[in-house]
Amino acid sequence: MKHNHDQLKTELTNRIQKFGKWAVRLTWFAVVWELLRLLSSFYMYRIYVTQYGEGTDFLSHIQTGMGYYDDFWKDTLPNTAILIAILVLTVILYRRIRKDGVPFTQKNVKTLRICTLLMGIRAGLPLLQNLPFLPALSFKGYFRQCFVMIFEKNLSVWFFGMLFLCTEIAAYGAALQQESDETL
Repeated sequence: MKHNHDQLKTELTNRIQKFGKWAVRLTWFAVVWELLRLLSSFYMYRIYVTQYGEGTDFLSHIQTGMGYYDDFWKDTLPNTAILIAILVLTVILYRRIRKDGVPFTQKNVKTLRICTLLMGIRAGLPLLQNLPFLPALSFKGYFRQCFVMIFEKNLSVWFFGMLFLCTEIAAYGAALQQESDETL
């Protein structure tokens, strides 16, 4: 039984390390992609400001590849900065797991908690950005608008929930790992 457990642990560690190698590369690619997207959005924003001036309301908005308008300083920059921070923390997490071969450690749980906090902030940004405009809506419209901004048009809320669940599972796994290490 002990031999089978050791063999399983070795195989799992090898798979984690192989996956970690590709996950780190893919995540760095995502970081570079987001930086390039941010730079291109800033470039487009500067073109509009140069042509139409800083005070223009509609024309200071840029059209992204997704087909909607967003303001660079209010929307694009904070969302992308938070996403890049999450991706860099993910690289750190993958590297640590790959190096140690053990996913369930207190350091990894702490990194996951920081990622969860950042995702929660990213999920709440649309509501915070539009907070000054919400009181102008009727009481019923206020709740409808809040619901739309938070849940319908914002997948970050669902990712926040999933990441929170994964963080709690990792915390439980870290506690079991620590208990197992102390027993052996």
